[in-house]
Amino acid sequence: MMSFVKVFVLIAIVAQFCASQATEFTAFCDVARLVNAQTTCPEKLSCADGSFTYDGVTATCTGTHITSLKTSGLKLTSLPETLTNMTYLQILNAANNELTTLPVLAGLKALKTVYLYNNKLTTITGIFPNSTKLEFVAVSNNALTELPPEFAFIKIKTLNFDNNNIEKLPAEYANMTSLQDVGMSQNKFDCAVIRKDFANTPFATECIQAQQRTEDGYPALPTSFSTEPPNECLDAFEITAIVLACVFIVGAVVAIVMYVRYRKGGVQA
Repeated sequence: MMSFVKVFVLIAIVAQFCASQATEFTAFCDVARLVNAQTTCPEKLSCADGSFTYDGVTATCTGTHITSLKTSGLKLTSLPETLTNMTYLQILNAANNELTTLPVLAGLKALKTVYLYNNKLTTITGIFPNSTKLEFVAVSNNALTELPPEFAFIKIKTLNFDNNNIEKLPAEYANMTSLQDVGMSQNKFDCAVIRKDFANTPFATECIQAQQRTEDGYPALPTSFSTEPPNECLDAFEITAIVLACVFIVGAVVAIVMYVRYRKGGVQA
């Protein structure tokens, strides 16, 4: 009886493993079907060739698992919920589409790099709840009104959210010590607030360079202003004009003094 139970458990484990393998590749074909409902993407795929492409969707493998998925430039408005089954995925490139929403991708625990720029997303909060290995996130040129607070607890190194509708940063971002590079231009921040609440962070450093806004009554700085101090030296024309003015003034004073002395001398004579 015990032997039968062991065999049953073993069969269940193998079946589950095979199912997970099938689910990983099924998710790929589900993406291809969003591009072309009549796709020739087969039911059975493998990583034997290292990579494969169907209907513009490209998968790259490491060993027997998909670790990179590219769906950029395919006019996609959504991604399938089955994408969460790509548990070995490290790179997701869904840029240059027409995405308005994303499914919750709780299964992407190995994810490190996400490209979602040039879409129509309004939020990505809660989309990657278990992606604790994220290092690079690019979501520029969307319609985001907020950023995920959970990113503060991930060791993200690069975060680019240029050209969105974000008015404030999550308070948790003040402790993003791993962050190295930030892109945050063309949003709706008040730079005075950012520099005060997020002092000594890349957000404060980049804000004054990135925002074309007026701060504390001073004119707005251009996006790519020079960090060099202004040149306070005078040019050649200005120096010449000052020298001539000084010569004229000195000459006038001397002439007046000599005239006064001449008049006095004439009176005495």
